[in-house]
Amino acid sequence: MYPDLKGKVVAITGAASGLGKAMAIRFGKEQAHSNHENMSDKTKTTGYKMAERLLTEFDYGNVTKLPNGQTLREYTVNGYAFAFMNHPIKIKKDQLVRIYLSNLTEFDLLNSFHLHANYFTYYPTGRNDNPSQFTDTIMQCQGERTGIRVKHGYEWI
Repeated sequence: MYPDLKGKVVAITGAASGLGKAMAIRFGKEQAHSNHENMSDKTKTTGYKMAERLLTEFDYGNVTKLPNGQTLREYTVNGYAFAFMNHPIKIKKDQLVRIYLSNLTEFDLLNSFHLHANYFTYYPTGRNDNPSQFTDTIMQCQGERTGIRVKHGYEWI
């Protein structure tokens, strides 16, 4: 069902049962490194607990060299505040950056994604190869997936 997940990092948040647990089990069967956080302990916020696990187990994300020479970087969004300051994602000027964004949370109905002062093309899942929007922010409901493409005309961290 999920090709080439062996060795990949998949971060999953959610309650101890439901979508989060089911997704963790499914990804685990595909030999991905999955992280499912039980949110029953309310002493810390959900984001803090998830970030704590991600930072200790996955070192801010996973970097994979693909056979075609490209680099795949998996990175958590809204996981740990200001992580980019110490662990920036560096890109080259005018390089096309593809972002595959998934909202795997079951406790937040909506999440948003934006790039500061930058516009991107937005490709919702299930559509053809034509983008549906050129925008600077999107919202995703639970389980929604999308593709985003952006080029920066300057060096960016």
